Amino acid sequence: DAARSVLRSAELSNRDVKDEANYYFLLKRGLRMNLRSEPTVSGEFKTGMILEPGTLFRALDRKEVPEAAGEGRRAGGQGRQVFLRVDSGAGEASPPAWAFMTHPRDGSRLIIPFAETKVDRRAYTESCFDA
Repeated sequence: DAARSVLRSAELSNRDVKDEANYYFLLKRGLRMNLRSEPTVSGEFKTGMILEPGTLFRALDRKEVPEAAGEGRRAGGQGRQVFLRVDSGAGEASPPAWAFMTHPRDGSRLIIPFAETKVDRRAYTESCFDA
């Protein structure tokens, strides 16, 4: 589909953790995410911009909002969703493109902060030698 634009991962391998505070990662669960023009899970607001599984992106803004009735309110009564405004490469001039952090139906995490994806290689290596 030529009308869609797919956002690819940013290169962060040599950045300081402080620089990564606004970076997030779409987990590799086989689900692509169609971004929204508004902070909602409603399909009416799909932009055609896609986040592929494994994509690393920068968030320009973060909003936590109550889910409206009919917007996939999850079991357990959580009823809140966190939305991230995705930087599509133009910084603050990026068109509105919102991603949601948890699955609207089952509440599973779809997006996590990038810092949670890091492995402490030094501790891992030391634990291997201790075994």
